[in-house]
Formats: sequence, C-alpha cells, structure tokens
Amino acid sequence: MTSELGNKELFPRARDVVYLDTAAEGLPPSSTLAAFERYFAAKSSGSPGRAQLYETERQTVALAASLLDAAAENVALVGNASDAL
Repeated sequence: MTSELGNKELFPRARDVVYLDTAAEGLPPSSTLAAFERYFAAKSSGSPGRAQLYETERQTVALAASLLDAAAENVALVGNASDAL
C-alpha cells in the first residue's frame, strides 16, 4: 500500500498556504472528491445503493485492519471517540 502521508500534491490548497487547524477541520486530499461522487451516486439511488455503501465500508474496515495489523472483526468505524466509549 502506498502511503499518502506527507505528499503535498494530494492537497492542492497546501501549495498556497500553511494550514495548521487540522484538529478542527483538515484539508481533504484531492482524491476525496472522487470518493464523495461515488458515495453520492450510491446514496442517490436509494435502497439499491446500499450494497455499494456496505461494500465500501467492508473494504475500508479491511484496509484499516491491515494498517493496524489487526483482524477486521476487531475494527469498528464510529462517529467520534465519545461514541466509541
């Protein structure tokens, strides 16, 4: 897996400014737009789009598990730390 960490080309706004407020709202990488468009397409198809959303969730959990060297069943996606508690 190729790491995107530290690659300014993925963050077009970072070419123009130094952005330090990542605790509140980080700059999204340029790939975020394509991901959002895929999400929007699946979501706007209503119930039939859920299969794609669930598959994307499964892939995300598997990638996170791989990154954490953990089993996928030990990874949970939550809204925030308070929800996780």
